[in-house]
This record gives sequence, C-alpha cells and structure tokens, in this order.
Amino acid sequence: MAFSRNSFRRSCLAAVGAAIVLLAFGASSAFASCSYATSGQTFSQWGDLATYVPAVGGTLEGGSDGWSLSDASVVDGNESFFLNDSSDSHSLAIADGGSATSPASCVNRSYPTLRFMVRNTGSRLAVLRVDVIYLDGAGGARTMMAGFVTAGPKWTPAPIQVMVFGQLVKLGDDQSVRFRFTPVGPDGSAFQIDDVSIDPWARR
Repeated sequence: MAFSRNSFRRSCLAAVGAAIVLLAFGASSAFASCSYATSGQTFSQWGDLATYVPAVGGTLEGGSDGWSLSDASVVDGNESFFLNDSSDSHSLAIADGGSATSPASCVNRSYPTLRFMVRNTGSRLAVLRVDVIYLDGAGGARTMMAGFVTAGPKWTPAPIQVMVFGQLVKLGDDQSVRFRFTPVGPDGSAFQIDDVSIDPWARR
C-alpha cells in the first residue's frame, strides 16, 4: 500500500501524542482494581459471546472529555446498531491526517481485548491503525500496535483487537491503557468510530 504524504505528519503527531498521553496517565494510572458496574455480551449478534464493558469515554455520549483529538471531533449521529443505549446520539469522526486517543481505562491480565464499531468515511483504500498506549514497569509510556482495521461505508464491528503486554505486565496485574486510532492510507482517509468496548479480563 502506498501511503500518502501525510505519513510524516502522522509520525510527528504520534510523537507529540505520546508526550500528551504520558501526562494524561499521571491522573489515571493508580487503579486499585478493575471494577465495572455493568457488563454484557455487546457483540453477541455477530457471534462474539465475550462479556464487554464500555471503555472510559467509549460511548462518546460525554463528548470529547478525556480524549486527545487532532483533526478529530465528536459528531452527531450514533452507530446504527445502538449497542450501548437506544438514546445514544454521538460518535467520533477522525479526518485524514488526524488521530484520536481515548481516556485511560483499566484492564487486567496479559490478554485483554478491545472491540468497537467503525465505518470508513473516506478513501476505500484506507485502513484504521489501532495502538494501545500503556505504562511499563518504570512508569514510562509504551505504544503497542494492536492492528489495522478495514471497513466499508456502513457501520460494522471491528475485528477483536488483542492487547498482548508480554513480560511488561504480570498476570493478574491491573493496567491503565489508552487507545489511539489513526487513519492510514491515501489522501482522503477518514473513519468514524463508536462504542469502544473492552473485555478487561478476557473472559470466555
């Protein structure tokens, strides 16, 4: 795939974003435990019976609170399946050259998973890069690429994104993570996402 001239700009944004993310973790890294009030089989209609909870800020119904956005914004219009609530009315649009980094959420164990609703609103050749940003044992921000997501113009669930921390996180430890979404591809690459959800304990 031939990437656009915006690739250099995205690299710069990523570097700046890493510094911002490290500051953001300062207020969010001390989780006593991963504790969530509600959970459900959010993606069961697609055969995924895992139990998910909304990531912090993942429904976008609270606007952009806690998100770090560059050429991205919370817009009117929910994903078409209303997985979180029938009254929801917002989603997140990420423009060409832009990036969106979520607030910090708590996950547990070595193999937590991430899933969200997505649609392509730009070039059909574009992909959406998904990164997981977390703190290592020394308190430094690390970035791990979870994968690339493709989508058409209609809302669809993204494939399950697996977060593998390896030796940097002990089995059973709680970890504060943020998710970064970046359109990649030719000029005009753009995506819309909604209902970012995590399976914090990878329950199956």
